[in-house]
Amino acid sequence: MKRLTSLLIACLLMMGLLCSLPVSAAGSLSVTASASTVTVGQNVTVTLKYDGGDQTIGGIDGSLLFDTNVFSYVSFTGTDVQVNGGAGKMRFIFTPSGAEAPKSVTIAFTFKAEAPGGCDFAASTTEFVNDTDYASLGAPTGKVSVTASNPTLSGNADLKSLVPSKGTLSPKFSPNVTEYKISVANSVTSLSLSVTTDHSDAKTSISGKNALQVGKNTRVITVTAPNGTTKKYTVVITRAAAPSTTTGTNPPTTGTTLPQPPDDALEVSVNGKPMTILDTQAAVDLPAGFKWSNRTINLVEVPAAVNEKTGMTLLYLVSEDKTEDGFYIYDTATDAFAKFRLLKAPESDYLLYDLPSGKAPAGTVKGTLVYEGGTVSAFVYEDRALADFCILWAAPTEGEAGWYTYDKKEGTLQRYHATPSESEGVVTTPTAPQKPTANADGEAEEKEALTLGAFFGTYRQPLLIALVVVAGIAVVIIVILMVSAGGRKKGKH
Repeated sequence: MKRLTSLLIACLLMMGLLCSLPVSAAGSLSVTASASTVTVGQNVTVTLKYDGGDQTIGGIDGSLLFDTNVFSYVSFTGTDVQVNGGAGKMRFIFTPSGAEAPKSVTIAFTFKAEAPGGCDFAASTTEFVNDTDYASLGAPTGKVSVTASNPTLSGNADLKSLVPSKGTLSPKFSPNVTEYKISVANSVTSLSLSVTTDHSDAKTSISGKNALQVGKNTRVITVTAPNGTTKKYTVVITRAAAPSTTTGTNPPTTGTTLPQPPDDALEVSVNGKPMTILDTQAAVDLPAGFKWSNRTINLVEVPAAVNEKTGMTLLYLVSEDKTEDGFYIYDTATDAFAKFRLLKAPESDYLLYDLPSGKAPAGTVKGTLVYEGGTVSAFVYEDRALADFCILWAAPTEGEAGWYTYDKKEGTLQRYHATPSESEGVVTTPTAPQKPTANADGEAEEKEALTLGAFFGTYRQPLLIALVVVAGIAVVIIVILMVSAGGRKKGKH
């Protein structure tokens, strides 16, 4: 009996001890905006508030994503907070500097509306810890939507046409009808939607995937008018189940179906970086001369921007951190990709490519050219007097790629030629700009024309040394001759 009583007491003490241990509660995050709708030119404040509950906060590491086509980052406020980033992603880090860590942290970001449209400000948390023992308080996320509008512009958010690549819309398309259905056979594994807007300056985005699952597949088309007004069209695509056959009294067996798109059908690698082909029309303006069309990649139809005159095909790729999103030139022969960069010059528009592999021309080093459309690798001159010039691998929009000297001040390009006698190892020029090299991080091997000025510029130091030696020898000879002449004069006297 005493032994049983002792055991019960021990159990009660153990339960009391466990109940007295501190339990780390999960923290929370709220994301709010100062306004849900703003006018272009106005600012909006997006506030992130982390709450540790009954725990103090010892550190936060997170990110805030936004659409740079609609809003631009202005500033932030927050105690013991560091913020950096760009290209639609702001990273923030909180580290308490005081003797006592807080139980809540507030970070306020200010953004300016640059163009009409909708934007989701999405916050994510990499690390959110308790100050006492650095136990995790969770990885909460949050999102708030803000729309920018311009009352002086058109509010027309109607579609002019909606055409599926397979099947038939039901009911027949009308700009005022916003819900449609499409039924397709099981053999249809992918379906894309081609749309045009009634207003030429309106933009569209399409949610969902082109690859079809058996059953219902919902696609939502969002049209954004020039003033920021939005309108949604919904299309429900029903893909039939695989056919089955019954033989006599045997149980039914499933018939043969066409190959299904793999899960990673649209995942590609560009210069070693994983990216994904966007299978809906991106809400961006097409480059001049391009029209939306369709291409099939690994059994999946994807929208492509095609220049019918040159045959160039552009696919829109997205990266995980959103920093490399944009159009890429797609080489159908090699499945290679190259960033689509367009430089507008007075004489013509040029496509810019990353530097092929090889050595840098004499007097230059590999660097980066920053231009209106973005950045591209280039050879820059070490001589500061030539800071306005650099060497690019480029091509006219309807010509062949080659080396060009770019004048930053004038915004012009001129052909850059190597010496024919020194052409060994020089990179071969591609025959057409629509078939770019996939090697983006190399250097070019091309030598400067050996003019008289280039010769002295290249061998200046050896020439100076030789000149000093020759001058020294001449001085010694003159001294010897003078001494000898002086000795002969003394002998005569």
